[in-house]
This record gives sequence, structure tokens and C-alpha cells, in this order.
Amino acid sequence: MRWSAGVFVALVSLILVAGAGCRKIPTENTDRNRPPETYLTAAPADTIGGGGPSRISHRYRAQWSGADVDGEVVGFFVAVTETTVDVATGRPFRLPAPRPSQYRFTTARESLFTFTVLEGRGTDREHALYVYAVDNQGKVDPTPAVTHFVARDQNLPGVRFLAALAQGTIYLPNGAGGVTPTPFTRVLRDSFELPLHAPVDTIPSGGTVHFEWQGYDPDFGSYITGYLYKLVETEFIRADSTARSVDYGTPFSPTPGPIPIGLNTFRIRAIDEAGGTTQPDAVRVFFVNFSPDTWFSGPDPNDPALAGRLFTDENGTYFETLQGPPAADWGRPVDFPGNPLTDTLSLLPAERPVTDGLQGRVKTIMEQRTLLDRTVRDYIRNENDTVAFGSLIVARLGGSDKDSPYSVRGGNPDSVSRLYRSGPANGSPVAFQARVVTQFANGGAEEPPFSTAFPNVDVLDPLNNQAVLFTVDQVDNTGRSYLQARAVDGDRTGDNRIGDVVRDAARFELEGNPLRSKIFTFYTNFKPGLQLFSPTPGTVLNPVGDRFSITIRCSDADPDPSNPRQGVSPYTTMYFALRARIYSTGDVPGPEQGWQDPVLGFYLPEPGPFFPYTPPISLEVDAASDLPTGPATLEIEVVDNVDRSKGRIIKVLVPVYWRVGP
Repeated sequence: MRWSAGVFVALVSLILVAGAGCRKIPTENTDRNRPPETYLTAAPADTIGGGGPSRISHRYRAQWSGADVDGEVVGFFVAVTETTVDVATGRPFRLPAPRPSQYRFTTARESLFTFTVLEGRGTDREHALYVYAVDNQGKVDPTPAVTHFVARDQNLPGVRFLAALAQGTIYLPNGAGGVTPTPFTRVLRDSFELPLHAPVDTIPSGGTVHFEWQGYDPDFGSYITGYLYKLVETEFIRADSTARSVDYGTPFSPTPGPIPIGLNTFRIRAIDEAGGTTQPDAVRVFFVNFSPDTWFSGPDPNDPALAGRLFTDENGTYFETLQGPPAADWGRPVDFPGNPLTDTLSLLPAERPVTDGLQGRVKTIMEQRTLLDRTVRDYIRNENDTVAFGSLIVARLGGSDKDSPYSVRGGNPDSVSRLYRSGPANGSPVAFQARVVTQFANGGAEEPPFSTAFPNVDVLDPLNNQAVLFTVDQVDNTGRSYLQARAVDGDRTGDNRIGDVVRDAARFELEGNPLRSKIFTFYTNFKPGLQLFSPTPGTVLNPVGDRFSITIRCSDADPDPSNPRQGVSPYTTMYFALRARIYSTGDVPGPEQGWQDPVLGFYLPEPGPFFPYTPPISLEVDAASDLPTGPATLEIEVVDNVDRSKGRIIKVLVPVYWRVGP
């Protein structure tokens, strides 16, 4: 079939129209707006990526700009992120990317930033600055300008103390047997914690302290936003920038109540606008509670009040005692006013006379000694005297305290005894502790702990002791001893100013040193005596064999009563040890070389009241077969105890000649 030309044209037109109706929408991009670019024109160099300074100041002015090839930049989105610290490990977390809420829109092209630092943990903190340009059609730069850096608060804020004042009350003797409350004021000056040192400032127990301060920041344009401070608190108290002062020890303190006894440190930090805090803390260090004083209060033999009560024998000056039947009375001191061996319940330690060895005042203790005839005498011993082995020592103590309440352990306000009557401060300590430290004559030392505090009248305490007397039963050490005493006040703080008494004894004994009042030095155990009958010095020893005899006699002013005894006599007969050796003069053997076997001897059963003697003793000495003839030395050793570690040892060197004369 042929189509007419008209029909053909109409058909083609219809096909084209139908085809056009079924065609897809073109897919080419019709958004011809190009995104802007962002540039940091003045910003911290990217220190995390390398290059540039390692840190910047926490106050920094950053600048940026943008460019748009087909429009204009109308603003910027700016965000700052920073690291925080993991409290558990102390290490910083990774630097995070900004959250949408952290972005701020601005039309400015610069800003003065204050980057925060780690408060109280140092001064460095990692930051990142992000900037996105926005063009006039709202399109944002898909690749922001960003830099990483570390901000430092190079000049941390500080604190100046305008006032640091302590106030309280101390109780001073009034000369009439009482005390006078006296106001106390002190400016606190100690501003160093390190190096460790003795407290510079001490304030009374129950006192108050007042602090005023002013914060400052040396950085230009910086300012103080607040303070952190504490004294007795566990955590710092945070205050705003208007805080200027605080008081402690009052009912209105941040933590009400008394300031704790002992070492206290008030510390304060200023906080600047970056969160930087004072490093190190501004401090005032002080000690609460004055140490009590201690002295010995033994009898003064020159005291007129003791006239007619003192006697003298070969062993020294002693007090009269009750003697004779019944046996229970033997050795009991006669009770009279002022007797230092009997304690009084109406006399406070502060009222006991001071005998500290200074300014001509005699420092003494008492030695109760049983003589060989069973007579008991109480001798007055001065410092550096020798006390007998096995004797009993009694020390009467005194002391003062100017700030603590008087609160005896187990006492009460209604006690009939003034000594046990608890109450307000009265200038007296409430108890004492003591001990005897010994340097042994044969080497070594013994440094026991202090005794429990006495007096202690707590009926529930098995260690109660109702006297202000320190007693050492049966002295059984040999050497140089230090009786160390310390007072204890109502706050249970001791007089701890001595320290290592053995190491520092020479310093404490210097004339005029006030610490001498806390130590009494004495020797224990008298040396034995030796009398040589033969051979006399220079004798020619020419026996038939190698054995010869020596004849000696021994004595001891204080034989050990615990040594073995012999006989049924009421008098004590105690042993000693004796040995000898001989060697060529100039050829000294070792400490334990060449000695003959020791011989145990004993004293006469009825030697007299003071000290015993032995009868003449013959001791056989065996000379070494290879001992050459000529000058020789006979060495004799006497130990006044069968236990060498406890005994006094004397050695006598006798020059003799072996088998040939001079």
C-alpha cells in the first residue's frame, strides 16, 4: 500500500509526538555554584603534624579568610576541640573531632581565643582549630582549614598572703602556784613544705587562724576567676574571685571545730581564665600544740629542808629508811614532807622543783641498794655517777605545759586528788613516759621503747600506774646508760625533742644545752678490784717446768645477786670469773688466744656491809713450751659475773721475765 505524501507526513509527526512523550529527563548537573575555599592566614602552626613552634600561649589571636570563584564568602563556621585526661591512668585521651553543637557561625575573620589548660594537673593541653567558609548561596567548604597545637599557660597565676595570723591562749605560771591565761598572737611565716624541716611556727592547742590573700596573673589581659583552698578538708573548697579571706578553728569555719593537733598546712590556688592554677600551692605551714617541757625533780642534797634526813657512808649520801622487824618494813623510806621517794597526790608535775643540771641546780635520781648485810639504803646519785649492779632506780619527774587541757587518763573533775582531777589547762602535763637506753661496755646497745604513760588511773586499764615516779627494777646492764624522760600533755603529745639519744648524747650533754634536762646519764656496774700478791712486776719466772702460780685477791662493790650462791649464811656469796695468759712482750696474741681455762671464784661469806673480798687465790698458769726466754707479759682478766655479757671486765698487765733476768 502506498501512502500519500500527506498521510506520511502526518504519520511521522504522530510518531515523533508519541516518542517525545516517552523520553527520560536529562541527567546532567544543573548546580553551577562551586564551594568556597578556607585559609588560615594567622593561626598556630600544626605542631602535631610537625614543624613550627611546639607550643603556643593560651591567649592567641587567630585569623582566617575564604575565597569563592563564583560568588562571595559571607561567613565561617569555627570550632575548637581539646583533650581531656583519663582520671584512672592520668594520660590524655585522643583529640576528638568537633561535634555539630560546638560550631559557631561568625562573619568575622579573626578572634582572640583563650585556650583552656589542665587545671591542677600541669599546664599543657592539646587543641584543634577548625574553620569552614560559607558562600553567599549557603554552600560550605567540604575540606575545612584545621590545625593542631598545644596550648600553654606560660605564666600561671599566683597568690599573695596579705595576712596569716594565729591567735589563742597560753597559761603561764603566776608565781603563786597557779597560772595566768595570757593572749597569744603569732604571724605565720613558714611558706615552704620542702625540704622537710622542723616547724617554724607553733600555735596553742584550741587556737584559731585567719588568712587573707590576693590573686594575680602576670599575663597581660589575664584575670583571676576563682580560688581553691583547704586546711582540714579532704578536697579543695572552690570559691569565686571575690573570696578574700577564711578563718579556721571557729564555729563558723568552712569545716567547724578545733584545728587538729600536729602539723597543719593551709594551701590555696588561684585560677585564671584558662583554668591554669597556682603551681606549687601557696602555703602556710604551722604546728598546733606546744610541746610540753620535761625535767628531773630528784632531791638536792644541799636543800636545807633535807637537813637531818641525810647520812653518808662509803657508797655516798643516802636517806634514812625504816629498818628492822617486821621484815616488810625493810627498805621502806621514812615518810616526811618533801621526800622525793614518796609521791604526793596534791602536787602537780609543774610544781615539782626543777633539778636539771643547769645554773648550778643539781640533777639527781635515787638508787635503792641492798647492802650485803641486808641493809637497804636510798642513795642520791648525780649525773655521771655509777649505780650498783642489781640496784633499783627511782626517778621523780616534773614538767610544764602551757596550752593543753589537764586530762589525766582515768581522772575526773571531782577527784579528791588534785593530781587526778581533770579540768582546764593549768600549766602542767598530765603524764610522763621514760626509758633507759644503754651502751654496753662490751659492745652493742639496747634501746627499748618508752614506757606506757603514767600516771594512769583508768581502772579498766591493766597498765595503770598511779605514781609520777619512774622505777627501774634490778639494773642488770653494764655500761653507760641514759635515762630519757618525756612529758605528755592533755592532747596526748609527748616532748619529742631529743631523737637518737645514743647518737647525739655528746651534743645533748654540752654545757648550757636546754635538752640536757630530758636526759640523765649514769654508769652501771662498778668495776671489780684486783690485788696481786705474786709475782710482783719485774719478777723472773724460772719454774722447774712450764707451770707457775700467781696469787691474787679480788673484790667487787656490787656483785650480781643473781649469780650462784653458796652456803647457808644470810650473807650473799657470789661468783666471779678469773683467767690469765703469758706471752712475749711485744708479741700480742689474739683476743682469745693463749688463755688458761677460766676459774670461778666466790667471795668470803661474811665480808662486811659494803662490798666483799676473796681470800688469796692461787691460779696455775701454763707457759707455752715455745715461749722464748726474755721479757714477757703476764695478763690477768677478772670478770665480776659468770655471764661475760653482763660483767665488768678488767685486765691487768704485769711485766715479768721468763727464765732469764734483765
